[in-house]
Amino acid sequence: MAFTGRSAGRLAALFGGSNRAPTEKTVGRPTERTEAGDKTSQTPAPSRSVVDCFTEQVARRPAAAALLADAGPITYLALDQWSNLIAQVLRQRGVGRGDLVPTLTLQRPVSVAVYLAILKLGAAYVPIDPSLTDAQIGALFARLNAPLAMVDEELLARVPAGADWDGDIFCVQHEAERIAAAEPRLVSPPPGAEDLAYIMFTSGSTGAPKGVMVPHRGIVRLVKDADYARMDESEVFLQFAPLAFDASTFEIWAPLLNGGALAFIDNPKPSPLDIGEAVRRHGVTTLWLTSGLFNLMIEEVSEDLTPLRQILTGGDVLSVAHAEKARRLLPHTHLVNCYGPTENTTFTTTYPLPPTGPLPSSAPIGQAISGTTTHILDSNMQPVPDGEIGELYTGGLGVALGYFADTERTERSFLDDPFAKESGAKLYRTGDLVRRNPDGDIEFIGRADLQVKINGKRVELSEIEAILEGMPNIADAVATVREIRPGEKQVVAFLRSAQAMPDEAAIMESLRQKLSPEAVPARLLVLEKFPVSRNGKLDRAALLATLSESPGSPGYERGGNPAMAPAGHRAAREEAA
Repeated sequence: MAFTGRSAGRLAALFGGSNRAPTEKTVGRPTERTEAGDKTSQTPAPSRSVVDCFTEQVARRPAAAALLADAGPITYLALDQWSNLIAQVLRQRGVGRGDLVPTLTLQRPVSVAVYLAILKLGAAYVPIDPSLTDAQIGALFARLNAPLAMVDEELLARVPAGADWDGDIFCVQHEAERIAAAEPRLVSPPPGAEDLAYIMFTSGSTGAPKGVMVPHRGIVRLVKDADYARMDESEVFLQFAPLAFDASTFEIWAPLLNGGALAFIDNPKPSPLDIGEAVRRHGVTTLWLTSGLFNLMIEEVSEDLTPLRQILTGGDVLSVAHAEKARRLLPHTHLVNCYGPTENTTFTTTYPLPPTGPLPSSAPIGQAISGTTTHILDSNMQPVPDGEIGELYTGGLGVALGYFADTERTERSFLDDPFAKESGAKLYRTGDLVRRNPDGDIEFIGRADLQVKINGKRVELSEIEAILEGMPNIADAVATVREIRPGEKQVVAFLRSAQAMPDEAAIMESLRQKLSPEAVPARLLVLEKFPVSRNGKLDRAALLATLSESPGSPGYERGGNPAMAPAGHRAAREEAA
């Protein structure tokens, strides 16, 4: 899909004034309206891998800074050689083409060198989230059954011990002498565009999250010849997103595959002040922020963002009020609202906010980036007319290879593309309800299921409910989300007891073991029955109204008895969803 001429002109105008205009190839995507009712890019399929694109930059700019850290800059040539040394040692340890390498690491330069080393060997990296419980980390290591895992020194204690996984541990800090003594010249056939680059575990509401398998072409399509933001040798990006969050894919590879620089913060959980200070210290020009963090940064440290040329935000619905404030405070900064599931390599559509004029009451998610197709379809997979609500399907070069070791789920979500000219092309079913407005921009309506985002990470409410309903003395459960302040959300759960009161301590302990931190309910409320609307459907607004005004801390309380739904409200709940 391409920007319309109006959108291309808007993007070009956004880079005017004090910020240098992008190159011609950055704007003006050729637009094609197809019989299927979508807009599609005419960008040719990339035949290069991440390794090919990085090697090209090393040849072009060997002495330019690739990584910026407190210890000093690392040039493209030095990063290339560093990754070669690591790759040589990994190969000695048995890592080869097609292998999976779990990486339990933090946001540091060494992690980037490790990723490059793994990719150069034709293997794939698998970021593991350190915020998971030991049991969850152990379950992922067991699922992957990898012979070797890469682990940061301070995270070694988190590695599972026992019969479930008996692979080797590779710690760069402990292997420093061996790495330094390795041969810097690496001879290895480069991976292909269709080869697996990484697996990102997502929707981790339960102990069995989905492993999204992303090929090299998905990353190349995301950051090469991009038409939604400037990516060139003048840009400095900041890497602070958790490595197990797919925004890190954009942060890392956008600069490194285009000759730019990547800066770091020496804190895996930086505050807004830390981020603002890093922007100024490293001369950062492009910043990715989740929607909630964007709101917080605009409220608290907007003056630190004035050097930025570009801010890209997403992961949840954009607050128009904060976007308006950002336009006033950062008049020379290009603001982009980004949307996309992990299954389509980070970004699917983008909406560049106009620098002046009124914003819509709900910011659109925009139009597809280059190399991407979007289709808004009905339940029969037929295109709906513009302005009508349908489910969003996306195709093109960013579509993942499927889910790791889950053929059934892959077949449900990755479908043959009936609109593609190429044989074997796939569509990903997003589960998001959308519509296209008269300007050609897509507007997000809501989830077709009960999956939401908390702090940019997907949480499936239906899975939380299933876990709760499997516990003793819980007859029924409803999980929902409330916004405690602009951009900050939390899960709350409502329970209907069977006979005896459920055991609060046992419930919370079980939830912490089975759910990701974002999915653990901040509040539990026991009701005799659940409220319903006039048409007999579960009334989630009335449920939230039973909570006290104070956000509170994780708690457990017995609520009142508003107009109630009878036992067994599942069908009504699903109909309402």
